[in-house]
Amino acid sequence: MTTPNEYDSLILDSTKLQTFCACPRKYFFNYDLNWVQDSPSIHLEFGVAWHSALEYLYRHGITMANIPAAYQEFITHYRKHFRPETDSIYTKNPQKAQLALISYVERYEHLQEGWEVLQLETAGRCTLAPDVHQVYKMDAVVKKPDGTVWVIDHKTASKHTSSLDDSWNTSIQMWTYLHAAREM
Repeated sequence: MTTPNEYDSLILDSTKLQTFCACPRKYFFNYDLNWVQDSPSIHLEFGVAWHSALEYLYRHGITMANIPAAYQEFITHYRKHFRPETDSIYTKNPQKAQLALISYVERYEHLQEGWEVLQLETAGRCTLAPDVHQVYKMDAVVKKPDGTVWVIDHKTASKHTSSLDDSWNTSIQMWTYLHAAREM
């Protein structure tokens, strides 16, 4: 008789699936051989820092008064990976993050009225098929005054384009979130 173990089921995530769909060889190098760059990725670390700032705003209110504390959350993570001397090298940098926080609050402050934040930076696993699971981490799940539940995901792309919108509408990640939200 065999006993269940960690290899009895297949566990996927959106990044791995997206990588495989885009380039199976890149998937092989990144995930099977674990070939990754030694230096920190500006895109990854900026994104993690940005999520820290937004998590603060969602917990304490999306207001101008909360920007300094949210920015401190950002900079605390960011400075673990990038020194101040590197700020002029990258397009994604603390100065632009601070401006982006102001723009974010200006744009979304009024939308939070009546929201109930159900979950922030929540990780989970949803079932796709027997013995096939997909893991995820959602930025925010909120309930609006009319009772609808929204999954909110933040991206730190350098430019907003229609191709970004198109790719987002068909992204594996968003479909995973919607599937997971139905299981909640």
